[in-house]
Amino acid sequence: MIEPFKVEVSQHRGSSYEVGMHSGQRVKGKKIVVVYESITREQIDIDEMKALYKTFAPHLLDELEGLAEALQFPLAKAAACFSGYDLPKVEAMGCSTMMSDSYYVRNYDFSPELYDHRFALSDPKEGFATAGYPLQLLGRHDGVNEHGLVAGFHFVSNADYQTGISAWIAIRMVLDTCKSTEDAVHLLKAIPHAACYNFSIADASGKQVAVEATPTTVNARHSTNALACVNHFQTEPLQTANRTNIEGSKSETNTLSNL
Repeated sequence: MIEPFKVEVSQHRGSSYEVGMHSGQRVKGKKIVVVYESITREQIDIDEMKALYKTFAPHLLDELEGLAEALQFPLAKAAACFSGYDLPKVEAMGCSTMMSDSYYVRNYDFSPELYDHRFALSDPKEGFATAGYPLQLLGRHDGVNEHGLVAGFHFVSNADYQTGISAWIAIRMVLDTCKSTEDAVHLLKAIPHAACYNFSIADASGKQVAVEATPTTVNARHSTNALACVNHFQTEPLQTANRTNIEGSKSETNTLSNL
């Protein structure tokens, strides 16, 4: 029998460093920190990671430093555990989203072992205010920001896996820095993605987009009516990156599209 799933709601305001300190204090001594230590690399190229973060979301480096301070980790260890850069391959997982000009509905098919068990309301001085579910402390499963932009990720495959940024850090960067679907698509086309993921994104104007991202190519499917996003690529150039068996994902797409 699955144990009751409890989620802590936390609120963070201040500088990004202070947000990181507060987040680290909330999870210090908890099992999730040990889990991330066990599934990440002992070390990464921290200079490469810093260069990417400085390009796309420099305030997250300050938050990472705050996390390290609160957890009493050397910065290099905190970077390996929580930056979402240069991770080992993640096993297959799901997630489905249906979005329209008036709603964004999402479910998880994701191991409880990798949940942070937190819902975070974050308002850093250097980024947009957001609400969402943290993953790997710094990243986000999904969320919404102060401009009404909502975003989530959907695993597709590990085809052409490379050293790069994880999907949950990409979501965090989108939420912290983008106001519209156009902004989000532009950012996701610039980020070096580690694996193949879909990103479901909608904004306050009612626009929706499913961004299909591989380590080599990024495409976008737009809609102003309704759009389903699950766990396979639909644009023809990227379909070769899908997993061999995508019947379940196709079935979910059909079900959502016929609602």
